[in-house]
Amino acid sequence: MAIPAGTSDTDSNDDAAAPPWPGWGELWNRLRDAWSRLGDAWRWLRDPRLRHSTRLFMVTLAVILDVGLLVAGAALVGLAVVVVLAGLDLVAIRYAEGTGPMLGAGLVIAVVGGFALGVAAEGPIGRRVRRVEASDVERALVRAAATLVIGVGMLLLATFLRPFTAELPGPLEVAVDVIQVTGVAGLTAALVVGVPAAWGIRQVGGLPAWLKDLDEALLFVVWAIGAAVVYAVMF
Repeated sequence: MAIPAGTSDTDSNDDAAAPPWPGWGELWNRLRDAWSRLGDAWRWLRDPRLRHSTRLFMVTLAVILDVGLLVAGAALVGLAVVVVLAGLDLVAIRYAEGTGPMLGAGLVIAVVGGFALGVAAEGPIGRRVRRVEASDVERALVRAAATLVIGVGMLLLATFLRPFTAELPGPLEVAVDVIQVTGVAGLTAALVVGVPAAWGIRQVGGLPAWLKDLDEALLFVVWAIGAAVVYAVMF
């Protein structure tokens, strides 16, 4: 078939493959449908049930972060005391170095541990934020998810900090080990034992209300004991 002058076979194929223009009416309909879907999504985001679930998770996440910081902070402050005593030759530890490096490392560890305790004191636990209304089962499930997030976060933090302590005094490496152990204990003892125990204490009949409200304190105790056991096993 002959090709008209001024055109090419390639131009003819490109024109044939180009999609047809939908027209202004069809384009307006598509824009109107997209706006309608956006409105549906906005109404879904404003759903009271979704807002309640989101607030429950965020408050619970902050509470679990406070518990994890209390465990790590208390362990770091205790480690700082031991390091300072070792720097003064009052106790013997495995990572003993010169007096100056030991006292400096103890000061750094104490500051970090105190900062963690201070943040926890200003969080929902320290300020006694009112709990979001939820069933015990729903609270336990959300608490388990939050514990998983905080445990993984602490492991990632320890992994990030470890390269920076390679050339520093040994006690600072132990401080990173404490953060790592806190994360591992969160994913094991706190998640497997602490969360079910916190749920179980609220199911026991005959207990006063104030005792049932100690579920978060019970989670802290289990998490702390788990961290001690994990440290003994890993190091």
